[in-house]
Amino acid sequence: MLTNLKRRSALLLSLAVICSAVALVPQQAGAVAMAPATLGDDVPNTYTYLKACPGTSAAAAGFTDTTSTDVDCIKMFGITTGKTATTYDPSGTISRQDMARYI
Repeated sequence: MLTNLKRRSALLLSLAVICSAVALVPQQAGAVAMAPATLGDDVPNTYTYLKACPGTSAAAAGFTDTTSTDVDCIKMFGITTGKTATTYDPSGTISRQDMARYI
């Protein structure tokens, strides 16, 4: 007959084996489109989508190396100033400190 300590040890060991086997099973990651939450039958599900720079509302930033309207928008709001007055350098490197400030 097993002692109480041996039974508990066997139980913990079997649980550890089961947990490790479950952890080794590959999980497939994926994004699932979710339906909008319903608020009830009496409340309409209407959403208003807002955009900071719709269309061409931002003036051209004056950068010669990019024509992105998104860059024009963040320049208009003062989020970026570019590498120089005429270059944005979209493929350049940036330090972690500068990216933290940027975000």
